[in-house]
Amino acid sequence: MIRSPRLVTSMLVLLLLFTGVGAVETPGVLWRESFDGPGLRLEHWHGQIGVRNPIHETVLEEGRGAEHINLVYEREGDDHHYWRVAGFEPIMLTETTAIRLIVRSTSPVGLKANYHVHGATFNGVIDGEKSKGTGGWETIVLPDPLRLARHTTAHAIRGGKARENDDQREMVLDALVLDLLAAGKITDIHVDEIVVVDTTKYRPEADVSSLPFRIGWAARTPAPPVIDGRITERDGWRRAPPLDDFRLINRVSANPTLVWLLYDDAAIYIAARLSGRAGQTLKTEARPDINVWTDDSFELFMGVPKSKILTRLQDDERYFHLLVNAAGTRGDAFGARSGASWDGAWTARTSRRHDGWEVEMRVPFETLGIDGAPADVWTFNACRNDADRSVPDGIVPASWARLKRWFHEPEHFGRVAFGDGRPDADRLGAIVVREELRTLLGAPRAGLRRSRKDIDSVAASAPGRNASLDELDALERRTDALGARITALAETEVFAGRTKLAEEIDVLFRQVQSARQSASIVRLGAQTPRDWSFIVMGGPAITNERFEPGKPLPPSFDVIDALAVSACRGEYEPVTFVLHATEDRAGVRVEATGLRGDRGAIPASAIDLRVVKYWFQAGDREYSRKRRLDGGVLVPELLLKDDGLVVVDHQRKKNFVRTDGGLVDVSDPAVVFDVKGRPLEGATPALLDFAPTDADSLQPFDVDAGAMKQLLVTIRVPDDAVSGDYKGTIRVETPGAGPLTLPLTLTVLPFDLAPRPVDYSLYIRGGLIDDTPRIAVWSEHKTERQYRAEMRNLLTHGVVNPCVRQRDFDSFVRAMRIREEIGMPKGWIYNLGQRIDAGEVDAGETAARFEQQVRPFVKWANENGYKGYYAYGIDEADDMLIRERPWFEAAHRGGARIFVSVGQGGHFFERAADLLDLPVLAGPYNREMVARVHEKGHRIGIYAFPQVGSELPELYRRNYGIALWQAGYDVAMTYVYQHSFGHIWNDFDHEEHKDLNFAYPTVDGVIDTLSFEGFREAVDDARYAATLLAVAGRAASDPSRRAAARTDEQWIRTADTQGDLDALRREIIERIISLSRL
Repeated sequence: MIRSPRLVTSMLVLLLLFTGVGAVETPGVLWRESFDGPGLRLEHWHGQIGVRNPIHETVLEEGRGAEHINLVYEREGDDHHYWRVAGFEPIMLTETTAIRLIVRSTSPVGLKANYHVHGATFNGVIDGEKSKGTGGWETIVLPDPLRLARHTTAHAIRGGKARENDDQREMVLDALVLDLLAAGKITDIHVDEIVVVDTTKYRPEADVSSLPFRIGWAARTPAPPVIDGRITERDGWRRAPPLDDFRLINRVSANPTLVWLLYDDAAIYIAARLSGRAGQTLKTEARPDINVWTDDSFELFMGVPKSKILTRLQDDERYFHLLVNAAGTRGDAFGARSGASWDGAWTARTSRRHDGWEVEMRVPFETLGIDGAPADVWTFNACRNDADRSVPDGIVPASWARLKRWFHEPEHFGRVAFGDGRPDADRLGAIVVREELRTLLGAPRAGLRRSRKDIDSVAASAPGRNASLDELDALERRTDALGARITALAETEVFAGRTKLAEEIDVLFRQVQSARQSASIVRLGAQTPRDWSFIVMGGPAITNERFEPGKPLPPSFDVIDALAVSACRGEYEPVTFVLHATEDRAGVRVEATGLRGDRGAIPASAIDLRVVKYWFQAGDREYSRKRRLDGGVLVPELLLKDDGLVVVDHQRKKNFVRTDGGLVDVSDPAVVFDVKGRPLEGATPALLDFAPTDADSLQPFDVDAGAMKQLLVTIRVPDDAVSGDYKGTIRVETPGAGPLTLPLTLTVLPFDLAPRPVDYSLYIRGGLIDDTPRIAVWSEHKTERQYRAEMRNLLTHGVVNPCVRQRDFDSFVRAMRIREEIGMPKGWIYNLGQRIDAGEVDAGETAARFEQQVRPFVKWANENGYKGYYAYGIDEADDMLIRERPWFEAAHRGGARIFVSVGQGGHFFERAADLLDLPVLAGPYNREMVARVHEKGHRIGIYAFPQVGSELPELYRRNYGIALWQAGYDVAMTYVYQHSFGHIWNDFDHEEHKDLNFAYPTVDGVIDTLSFEGFREAVDDARYAATLLAVAGRAASDPSRRAAARTDEQWIRTADTQGDLDALRREIIERIISLSRL
């Protein structure tokens, strides 16, 4: 019997459409192990060398399900270390038997096999090829094991270890073995698959299992199917081979699922049959766009390369997400973390079956942002959710593509090609891969077209134009040559040539990216005054766009010769500019003058200048083990007065901080701190006494030739400023070059901002202590000086009500007094320090004492003018809420309220909605749950949309601003102001997490981040919306303005928050002023 964990060849066989026959193995495959899990298949067999095995796991690596082994050898040597593939079933060897291994390793791996002579006692070992061990994927082939077995047996006969004629008997393959050659102290191995084949039937080019993604086919249909939710033969679904073999995230087979794809010039059509238990009850409780995934539901993910709609999103967010439950309730969105909503014009209909349900969908290409039928390859995935209240999340998720941990993994999506007819089973893989290569080549082609447009816009005499043209000509020739090679590939060569061609396209794309930057600089330089020492660019201050070496300039930035900003009294408002040097510039000074207007002046001290520092982090939104070990990703994060405080080595991808003792490495991946930033037992970390401090004012900096330096200018408008225009300058002085002066205009608006319509808070880990902290800069313990500076920093960023984390009553009072002294308003008190202990949740006496424990805190809050006092439940523990109810009741008897983080699934509502005063719900927005909580008379908050730690400022502005207010939330309380996973200044020294920082602690204050600036703009956006609502409310009492007031009120409650947020704010300002003047 052939064991075949990876049944991905449904594309390679003709399936009966309406019987749901499962996929069969590739012709010629005798046995396959794909290491997809759920269990581990490699086991140590032999080997005497001293070795530790710190990592042995099943992973999804570059789209390939693989078994990962990390070995640390105790001594160097050339000894062997053997691992056997478990579960192998003996196979009789023939002249056409071969063995194939796909592996990636940092040292050579040998392929071996054990065999025995049928009907005899002799057994032996066959030696095959060795991998090169250079860190890339390799295919190792043992082409003729029978010949090698006969040769080995003959040698044994001559040595007297085997009997005469044993070499002429049948040979049986008993075991497959990997020799992990002990070539060094550490080796890292990923084994993707090992397969035994019959070479007379097996064709590598037809074996899609060797690809790092699944493949599918959308067939052109001459007539659109009837979208009624009933899959019938007359609809023509038989034209396309089905997608099947859905798996749970842990790779276990899921309920039978078949999906078909058709298309015409107007739309793509999708049909899915989702089978289950006969007579099962389907859950269909969701409302449109609200938690559809928690029902029995079907989800589609489509990455459309040429979509005009997706271009404004980050690369890993560029896909459409469509959901429909078994009742036909729909939901749709963009990528999971984009924060952008999308209401597509698509259709879905469903029907019930005795053993499940069916869905048919029509998605017009127009609503996907493309014109006409596609000719490229889409990234694609289809998933299902089976509602099951017996599991923790209430659903059992399954996917067509092989995923690592959840559905939103675009890097692991499959590939779908479009075309006429239904390709032969053994040709489909080659067709899809060839079209995928052409699609990949489309990216450098598009980049070259844009670069040509830049160059064509400048005069022939413009500096650098001819050199840029020569570079573009050479790249276009290479692009055409690659395209010709892709077309010339025979179908038998496509699989073998894919990896090399994809790598060449990737290299070409990066070179085109660099050429695009050069062409843009030529265009911008032609628009810059000749006597300026820099090309100066301006654009949005809060953006996810980046200035990266060798990549195109952000499209929203262009040449500027002045800066302008509008703001209200008391507001902090940022504006940015970027300096590009065409030659080395050292000792550059940037200073701001005061601002003067017809009716007053604003001092230079109200204008804050900081450098935007790019450095390496272990991911720009979440932890990545791969990025942690390879140096991470370059991100703009820190806002520094002293650019030289942080030194970045771009070649080695290392960060250093300058101290009195020299440069300190803050990117060492060695793990010497625990998950809360405490030194591990027995460790003496180099960063234990690390104590960085920034300068008080902007220091001179250097800009290398070809480099960029971005500066953020933040103006704090005085509370007593008179409305009107105020003018000043930003002066850039470079030794050896003339000064560069940028006029700066501030318009103080003729109205004041309304109070925050949302209670802006943050989880806080830092507690005030009397002693000197064990670690100089840490998220957990704060000196009074640090605490005071951080509270002031939170307040100036709009966080008027951060959580407090003080268990002891006296320290609680002291912390609250510091907040009052720096000007924090007296709102609700959220104390994380007084919380329910999960270890004592079932202790009735302890729960009763909780009432007495909260009373002094409640009394103090009431006597000092606060709105009320909240204690904390058990964090993210919906399954424990019923057991917490006695604690909630005790807190209520003591006069306290309860807040705690809860999951999106809504289980908290069934278990404790009557007692939980403030559920802090995980994102994204859940308007239905907001309404249900409000009906109970309680408040609701949001967190993790996203958590702190994403170096994406615009994401925080978009998700925690107007859209949050529109969704009806009362509290914004994401996690967390600071959390040290390892040392708080080193993003690389923890194996599972990156640090979470809105502001980096120093010994005497903080260093801000761009993301925290984005959060502050979110707060201000919400205040502008509330101001318009307040103006409209007042205007509604005036009959002459009532109609306009109603129009503006309706507009702001439903305004589109997914476009240009700066433009949205400008329109709000215009409406406020216009309505006020009527």
